[in-house]
Amino acid sequence: MFKKTIRNERGDMSFFTIFAKNSVNPLKNVTPPENANADLANLIAALEQSPELVSMLTKALKQNAISS
Repeated sequence: MFKKTIRNERGDMSFFTIFAKNSVNPLKNVTPPENANADLANLIAALEQSPELVSMLTKALKQNAISS
């Protein structure tokens, strides 16, 4: 893997990560933790109890979507 810097049509610097043909996918064998269902159940319970938390998370997700 290496990084290459090029200029786009506006003259800005753009950075690209280029992977080799036979690169290893680091996420290939990732599995969720054994307690993922319990964590999700706890999150849902917390969200049901706190409208403020839902509002905060919604706002953060919208801001993240705008900035991406």
